Amino acid sequence: VDTPFLDLATPHFHHVLSGNLRPTFALSQILGRSMKERGGGRIINIAATDAFHRSHSIYGLAKQAVLNLTEAMALDLAPEVTVNAIAPDLIADNEDMSEELVATATAATPMARLITRAEIADMACLICGPVFANVTGQTVVMDGGRSIRRMAGA
Repeated sequence: VDTPFLDLATPHFHHVLSGNLRPTFALSQILGRSMKERGGGRIINIAATDAFHRSHSIYGLAKQAVLNLTEAMALDLAPEVTVNAIAPDLIADNEDMSEELVATATAATPMARLITRAEIADMACLICGPVFANVTGQTVVMDGGRSIRRMAGA
């Protein structure tokens, strides 16, 4: 996942970028057109906190592209449609993570636990509600404060 730039093979680059950006683009274009014609709607893109970390070259680039697309779509689809993104960090109920990674990440998280899929779903529901009626082009970072700790150099 953390392949150095000079070692990154072109097919892998295309695979990761395409797998993370193309579905968001294609589905959002179809839904955005329909929502705009119907007079309203909400689009929520899923990114990742890796979009903000320069060490995850290709995956982070793909997720940053999702955030840029979110902002561009927010401008194009307003005022009928709001477009926002959720950027979760490591997810607690992910079976692919080692116990060591979970322990290390949890220790580095001010809230002392990782985000869950249910919490991400709850945030998506909140974004679809009236409280977010005038919020568009924004990214909600869900990382238990880990990004704040990183910015502080801790």
